[in-house]
Amino acid sequence: MRSSLGLDRFDFGSGTTGNNAAGNASSNAATSSLGGTTVSAGKYVAEGVYVGVDQGASTGTSKGKVEIEIAPNVSIETDVGATGGNGIGLNWKLDY
Repeated sequence: MRSSLGLDRFDFGSGTTGNNAAGNASSNAATSSLGGTTVSAGKYVAEGVYVGVDQGASTGTSKGKVEIEIAPNVSIETDVGATGGNGIGLNWKLDY
């Protein structure tokens, strides 16, 4: 389904923690405010640049997000909410 929609990521989730572009749990306060059931979709628009949207089950819980990889294993994630809930986060990951 993901490829037929032209998306790099299409997820259904639940809980109070969102996922960043890599699919890892994100503690960004703006992302975690969605709560409940969410649908996430997005696409890599350039090397290391992800643009996506999260939609919660209730009205007014949509978020637009951009994640930019600034160095290997380091990225900046920004969120803009429909009701003014904005955020920015710095993510570091280590694959082992």
